[in-house]
Amino acid sequence: MTCPIVRTHPAVIAQASATAAVQCEGRFTLGVGTGEALNEHVTGERWPSPKERRDMLEEAIDVIRALHTGQEVNHRGRYYTVDRARLYTVPDQPVPIYVSAFGPAALDLAVRAGDGFCTVSPDTEMVRRYRRSGGADRCVQGGLKVCWAESEENGIRTAHRLWRNELLPGQLPSTLNTPADYSAASTLIAEEMTAAQFPCGPDPARHVAAVREFADAGFDEVYVQQIGPDQDRFFDAWHRDVLPSI
Repeated sequence: MTCPIVRTHPAVIAQASATAAVQCEGRFTLGVGTGEALNEHVTGERWPSPKERRDMLEEAIDVIRALHTGQEVNHRGRYYTVDRARLYTVPDQPVPIYVSAFGPAALDLAVRAGDGFCTVSPDTEMVRRYRRSGGADRCVQGGLKVCWAESEENGIRTAHRLWRNELLPGQLPSTLNTPADYSAASTLIAEEMTAAQFPCGPDPARHVAAVREFADAGFDEVYVQQIGPDQDRFFDAWHRDVLPSI
């Protein structure tokens, strides 16, 4: 998942993703979204409005798809210029491009421009709308963060320390410019809110229930991220106690 609209030109993303797809023998999917100011402001460019970023992303996807053909591309668009560019290493099949969406307008973009839709909330209505609007035969991916730990209390503390920023409301996550801004805003997020957001601790049933929420909402794939450094025990516990129950 990356943002191909400000900090990195879509032609660069096209080359990187085409190479990755060849290296992975076709087992590669490019995820794209409208990004966050925290990452994109470093070039000093103006941070566009959400509507403008969606328009930029749609044009960027067009540029990437054109370059993935392996043909020479000349593009003079509203936001991007490509001058006689050609990729010499391209996969046999086009790289699938999945669009990240958290609201109706972005979801409509995912329908128009993407090969799939990805998000981090098991929102049944978003999936239904995507299916009804043209995504009936396309993949829907969900991203789930968990914190496997020796105790629920330890898991909550770790998740709150490392990922409480995910609970920031509205446009804050996409408009804050610096880590200091994130830290200041995140003081508004209490541990109790983190506990309600992420499955924390060693109880397999809580982790199974979180995955089933995505399944029940109609998702095709769920990608699980362990919060914190205890990766080995997370993998062991999920392999032993969680996956057999899903």
